[in-house]
Amino acid sequence: MESKGPRTHVAASAVDRKRSGGKSSPKAKRDGSHLRHYPYNHQFHHRQQQHPPQPQHPFAQNSTAQPQYTQSHPHRHQSSGFSIKTLLHQAKLAELAKRYLEMMEAMIAIAERKETFLSDEERNLFGIACKNVLSARRVSWRILMSKESHLMRQNVECRREEMMKLKTPNPETPEREEKKYQLDDLLKTCQEYRIRIEREISDMSTRILGVLSKHILPKTDPKMAQLGEQIATYARRHYKDAKGLEEELRMFFRTDQATAAIHRSARGESVVFYYKMKGDIFRYLVEACSEFRQGVPDGQMALGFYLLAMEVATAHMSPGEPIRLGLVLNLSVFYHQILSAPARACEVAKNAFDEAVSELPEEGTVKFSDSSLIMTIIRDNLQRWTNSERDHQGQPGDDDEDDDHHEKK
Repeated sequence: MESKGPRTHVAASAVDRKRSGGKSSPKAKRDGSHLRHYPYNHQFHHRQQQHPPQPQHPFAQNSTAQPQYTQSHPHRHQSSGFSIKTLLHQAKLAELAKRYLEMMEAMIAIAERKETFLSDEERNLFGIACKNVLSARRVSWRILMSKESHLMRQNVECRREEMMKLKTPNPETPEREEKKYQLDDLLKTCQEYRIRIEREISDMSTRILGVLSKHILPKTDPKMAQLGEQIATYARRHYKDAKGLEEELRMFFRTDQATAAIHRSARGESVVFYYKMKGDIFRYLVEACSEFRQGVPDGQMALGFYLLAMEVATAHMSPGEPIRLGLVLNLSVFYHQILSAPARACEVAKNAFDEAVSELPEEGTVKFSDSSLIMTIIRDNLQRWTNSERDHQGQPGDDDEDDDHHEKK
């Protein structure tokens, strides 16, 4: 006697008998077509359990593991099935192909999974990836800001002409009306696109800052990570008071706790690198995302981390080191561009330039070429800033150069 199958099989047979005039369909039982009427296929589910899908390589053709950016969820690297060595190789390939977003995701995955601090090579790759990802969007933001300003000027001129025409008996022509509506539409589209870029900068910056605070700095130097948390507390306390923050931080750095943590740091160069990076990212947020980050002390955060990095650099690095020179360059740009303090910017840049002239690395090395390039940029900025006529025209800091475009590759 034939045994009864699952309820789905019986029900399917009943449907087949009804369609065939009350007779069962042997064909339906042989080829499994009696299961086609039901969404849950037991045989398919059993096969999936026996042969689960393997993790797909992120760089494979037609790969579904390619990270897709959304406004609320930045790129997520499908790295659960790959070793740290494989991820590092992927990051180098992504750098070679100039796919910096995938490079950044691979390095973030390494930072999150690695139990110890990043090596110098991994640290540099992480910095290159993050800086290139953010710099590309900063360039886009500046282009859109320039275009938006141009459209706004055109819009103002069009409305001025419109007001002049109202004083004359001649009515407006359809061409003028069409031009006015086109300008309004273009301006609105440009503003929406600019806001989209700003959201991307904010989301990616927030993620990078989170990785630095939660994974990289605590593994590099736990005491310096705690010092950074204290700096953030001071920055929140002195919201909209950069001068008061700088004075209080100068006093804090002279305390026994801060002095011991700074001078006993075993990896001072890496600490300088990461806190300079945090200062740079907060500077980007002030530059491009201030409209929808109101109430967040991004400027104070940037200043606090820059000053902390300067204290560590002074204790552990010579004045001619490229990382220290890059820090001084970006700090001086921050003073001039964000705090609108050209005198302070010139003072910081000139002192660093004079100290570094006699203590450059050995000639012919990579460090020497990097330091020479940064010193050239510092000198150019000083010449520009000392021009009293140009300092007060246009947007402050439009021509200022930092070290983003020559990150060590």
